[in-house]
Amino acid sequence: MESPFEKYSGELAARDLRPQSRERYPTILAKYRDWLGSNALCPELGRAFIAELRDKGYAHRSIGLYASALNGFHAFLGEQLGYKHRKRKTLPPYFAWEDAESLLALRDCPLTGIAERVRERDFAVTTRMARAGLRRSEVTKLRVGDVSFSAGHLIVRDGKGGKNRQIPLHDALAAALRPFCEATCCPRARA
Repeated sequence: MESPFEKYSGELAARDLRPQSRERYPTILAKYRDWLGSNALCPELGRAFIAELRDKGYAHRSIGLYASALNGFHAFLGEQLGYKHRKRKTLPPYFAWEDAESLLALRDCPLTGIAERVRERDFAVTTRMARAGLRRSEVTKLRVGDVSFSAGHLIVRDGKGGKNRQIPLHDALAAALRPFCEATCCPRARA
C-alpha cells in the first residue's frame, strides 16, 4: 500500500509546478518523513518540524519553502497545517554602476587561451545582465527573436513569477547583441 508521501509525490507529478518546486518538494518531504520516524502524521508535528528548522538556523527563505511544501502536503491529506510564513520585504542586492562598468571593461584585458568569439559572447551576456537588469535564468532563456532593434526593446519570457515583460534595449546592449543576432537567420532581429 502506498504511503501518503508516495501518493502526494504522484499528485505533485501531475501538477503544473515550476521546475525548481518539482525538484525540491520531494526532497523536503523525504526529510520530513525521516524526521517523523514512526510518529503519525499530524499538523502539530509539521509545525514542530518547521520550528526545529528555525532553531537550527535555516534561512528565512528556506523555511518558507519548507512551509509551502508541508502546507500543500497536509492540505492533500485534508488537514490544515496552520503555519503562515511571512515573506520578508527586502530589496534586491544593489551594485554601484561603477562596479558594473569595471566588470564590462574586463573585455579589453588580453586573456590568453580564450577565443575572441567566446570573449565577445561573455561580454554580451554580462552586458545583458548589467544593462537590462536581467536575472541569470532570464539571460539563458533569451532568444534572438526576442530582440527587436527597430522597436528598441527585448522581450523577457518566463521571468520572475512566470511572467513575460518587455524592456528597453539600451544602446550599449544593442551593440553587444547585434553581432550575435545578425549571425542567425532570424529576420526580426535584423530589423
